[in-house]
Amino acid sequence: MFRRLAAHLRSLVLPAGLLALALLLAGSPLHAQQPDRRAPDRPLPERLAPDRGEAQASSERGRTRAEALTRRRAQQSAPASLTNTPANLFTRAGVGLAGVWEGSSTLGDVDGDGNLDLVITGNEGHMDPTTTLYLGDGSGGFSEANAGLTGVWSGSSTLGDVDGDGNLDLVITGWDGNPEFTGRDTGGNPTTTVYLGDGSGGFSEADAGLTGVRDGSSS
Repeated sequence: MFRRLAAHLRSLVLPAGLLALALLLAGSPLHAQQPDRRAPDRPLPERLAPDRGEAQASSERGRTRAEALTRRRAQQSAPASLTNTPANLFTRAGVGLAGVWEGSSTLGDVDGDGNLDLVITGNEGHMDPTTTLYLGDGSGGFSEANAGLTGVWSGSSTLGDVDGDGNLDLVITGWDGNPEFTGRDTGGNPTTTVYLGDGSGGFSEADAGLTGVRDGSSS
């Protein structure tokens, strides 16, 4: 190949200096044809080996993936921590509310003073159902109000304005007494009762004609 290139260069009309330089560069190792290491006649290890540039790029990619995996594993194994969190999110307040079981509770401002009030239903013990209204003072304290609500247990309670007068009304469901299977039969029946609120903490029972339920919910 070199002989053909040299003959071609000599056939060109070139100054002697340029011709000599062209012949010198054509025969240098930089311009010599490099053997194809992937040719079938080359040894198998040489054919399979990556180029130096390919090997370096592959190594860089592998190192990058390994570093990313190491960082990910370190983040996953790091223990979770909470900062600026108070030791006690809640403290128990001795507000003197009656304990109940099989009960429910709902909050709302029933007397219009801007403070949340509380309605609790449930069984106070000895199969005595109760529905009790507690008026809130806005600082976590409650005082029992004489609302005249029918006691229920194993039910639910919900506050909402059902008649559109701007005052909260009350819907309660549950047993209003003790059915026979409790061992203390007082003629209890499942009930659903609607009480209309007057905006000052008072309620009057509405003739809603709703089917009584127990172990249910109201919304």
